[in-house]
Amino acid sequence: MHTESSRREPDRRGNARRSIAPLLSHLQREVLGLITARGPRGATDDEIAVALDLQLDTARARRCELRDAGAVVDSGLRRKTRTGRLATVWVAASVPREATPAAPSRPAAVTPNALEAAESYPCASAFWGRR
Repeated sequence: MHTESSRREPDRRGNARRSIAPLLSHLQREVLGLITARGPRGATDDEIAVALDLQLDTARARRCELRDAGAVVDSGLRRKTRTGRLATVWVAASVPREATPAAPSRPAAVTPNALEAAESYPCASAFWGRR
């Protein structure tokens, strides 16, 4: 049930998504549209590539850009790809956190081992400032 005060609160997530839309490329808009349409179910990079008929590297690059812009976030879920490996499920930042299952607990501090592990991820070089 909505209270009078909750109706007046701004839709910050929706506003953020709408404000970033003019800055996105055609492929970024398609990737974001797919992830948004899937709601809390989200999509892996592999699912994005298949659904949009893109090369996996292209789908991942556009999704990384959306993640860096704050438009998509890690849902905490993992699903198998076509190759049988587990992959991160990405959801639109506008999806309420309660709609996605609880993310697994993460280390409170960044350790040297965490940095090494992070460097093996596809977007890590951009994230850690190494290009």
